[in-house]
Amino acid sequence: MAETATAAGVLHGTASSGGTTPPAGAPAAGAGSGRAPAADRAMPVAPPGPKEAVGRLLGFAGSRKKLAVLGCVLAGVNGVFAVMPLVCVWFVLRDLVAVAPNWSAAEGLAFWGWLAFTFSATGLLVYFAALMCTHLAAFRTAANMRKQALGHLGRVPLGYFDSHASGHLRRVVDGCAGQTEDMLAHKLPDFVGSLVTPVAFVAVMFAFDWIMGLVCLVPIAISALMMWWMMGRRTKKGRLR
Repeated sequence: MAETATAAGVLHGTASSGGTTPPAGAPAAGAGSGRAPAADRAMPVAPPGPKEAVGRLLGFAGSRKKLAVLGCVLAGVNGVFAVMPLVCVWFVLRDLVAVAPNWSAAEGLAFWGWLAFTFSATGLLVYFAALMCTHLAAFRTAANMRKQALGHLGRVPLGYFDSHASGHLRRVVDGCAGQTEDMLAHKLPDFVGSLVTPVAFVAVMFAFDWIMGLVCLVPIAISALMMWWMMGRRTKKGRLR
């Protein structure tokens, strides 16, 4: 995504420079005047931040920007559905423990089993719909980026193609635009789902038993600290090397 934004910034900088290419042998702009050419004085364009980059990419989606938002919402709903089968398992265990050891006297086990299956199947359908929405928005985004890039290349001076190889331009126009499909169609909804699922899981734990919820958070916190400690050591070793 950063490579795509940087490449777009390079094309944008070329368009804003304007003018025509000086003929061969002509002195460069600013030569003899003691000043550097305008291209040498231009400051490099910093790549946009993650939020700004996503907003700019969705701007290329046009009328399908709403589909990207809808796909993220559906991915969050699927994150909630992923937790509900665990709730059904809890009710099954509750009914079994209540009649133990006379397991045959337990009632409602089939109901909770089918309900868990319904939540799982519905979650798959919702996730499929979410990916359909985000893919439609991603394909429109990549197509519009290619169209605008090609339209811009049709207006640049011919000297621009002398200093930029056709393979490099193809990688910027086609390859970098195609990389946005993976981010918008897959990574963005998966990121939303990975945020909603833990929140829903913690909410369900505290809703049923807040004491057991706190106890279950202890190993999660220890695991997070161990991961932070191991990753921190690996980063330090990499810097020392």
